[in-house]
Amino acid sequence: MVVVGSGAVGLAAATAAARRGGRVLFVLGPRARVDPATIRRRLRTAGAPTRRVTVMARSEVVCVDGVGRVEAVVVRRVGSPRLLAFNTTSCVASIASSRRYSTARSPR
Repeated sequence: MVVVGSGAVGLAAATAAARRGGRVLFVLGPRARVDPATIRRRLRTAGAPTRRVTVMARSEVVCVDGVGRVEAVVVRRVGSPRLLAFNTTSCVASIASSRRYSTARSPR
């Protein structure tokens, strides 16, 4: 499983996958407010094993591809031309909420 971002939905999905013995890759963008140690601590607190969890900070998803379903995700570290491809069966976009980026409408 590939989790893009550090929101609650992604952490819940990653926790469930790690408990089932699956491998989890977190992709955190360059402006992520959470560091890799915090992700691992949150997973351990939720009772998920972290030995099969990889956290890539300062990275971005370049491509998600597959036929009829997700089969591969391509990731690039920011500032590097090198691409890393991962075979996967799921990709979860989980953006942490922030008041700064609220979707509430402003009064007219």
